Amino acid sequence: MSEQLKSASDFVKRCFGQALMLLMRDKKLNSISVTDIAAKAGISRMTYYRNFASKEHVLRTYMQILAKDYAQSLAGQGAPHRDRTHILQAVQCFRENLDFVTCLEQEGLSNILLEGISDFLMECKEDAKANFERACALQYYAGALYNVCMYWYRSGMEKTEQEVADAIMLAMRQECGT
Repeated sequence: MSEQLKSASDFVKRCFGQALMLLMRDKKLNSISVTDIAAKAGISRMTYYRNFASKEHVLRTYMQILAKDYAQSLAGQGAPHRDRTHILQAVQCFRENLDFVTCLEQEGLSNILLEGISDFLMECKEDAKANFERACALQYYAGALYNVCMYWYRSGMEKTEQEVADAIMLAMRQECGT
């Protein structure tokens, strides 16, 4: 696929994801129709069906788009590491996408967020798929980021992003015995 077509396809998928998210602010997912999503996105239903198998597929794809955006924000920093800078950036990204998190949580679909974090970390580390121990470590880390951020969200987000990052760092040091 040419770069121009890929870019257009990504744009269309982003539009559908944003449209669905906007609709989910006011309606339950099961009461939103494909016609509603297409109309909100300003794109045809045929294009929706060409790109998605379900509304959950739209949400999963939108999560992939957000992960891609996050990866681009890390450009020049290398793959994400378990250092405070990267953890703080991840926590900030979580806050920046709070509307998406809220939509997923209200529908009982926050697992899409966990899957997105896991997939993102696995893609960042080239050897992860070929190295079972490395993959397990990344899944462990993905689960920690997800669970801490969701705990922060569910408890009202009274702590600052810096305090959340510091708490994660402290937990990791205690886990490693350092």
